[in-house]
Amino acid sequence: MSRALALAAACKSGGFNTLLISGGMPVPHLDTSVVDFLQLPPILVVQPGEDKNVPLEMTYDLISKYQSAGGYVEYVFYPGEEHGFAHLPSVVSDSCIELITSFVKRHST
Repeated sequence: MSRALALAAACKSGGFNTLLISGGMPVPHLDTSVVDFLQLPPILVVQPGEDKNVPLEMTYDLISKYQSAGGYVEYVFYPGEEHGFAHLPSVVSDSCIELITSFVKRHST
């Protein structure tokens, strides 16, 4: 089974559950109890420092659980940036897009 199919199977079988955070907004999180059998694909986590949608604690929890389940994580922090910053033209967003492109190229099979 390919990594992408394995992750899709985990999602369909409940590998991702939903948490409610402040304001009642649903946020998916990894349920490691159902992904023990999978070879998880590598993930890139981009965290803007001024993100009001995704708290740092949630990001760290995802990274920790993903790594505990055997997944490889690359984490990049962009201090001073807000949620969705890479959608707006800037030197920082260009850097982020280059980072994502590089990650995909390095981890594509």
